[in-house]
Amino acid sequence: MSQARATVLWFEALFDAKTTSDAQTNVALLLTGKVSPDKYMATLQADLDQAR
Repeated sequence: MSQARATVLWFEALFDAKTTSDAQTNVALLLTGKVSPDKYMATLQADLDQAR
């Protein structure tokens, strides 16, 4: 960490309650290959778009 040049906001910091729930619920499916990375991220993006 002492060599880090910049910091960034972790993308989950902006999640509302529904997006957080879907992320936590579906991560096991993502890690076991039962849902594709594209589908996982599309679900989260749809949640974020709806929350706006």
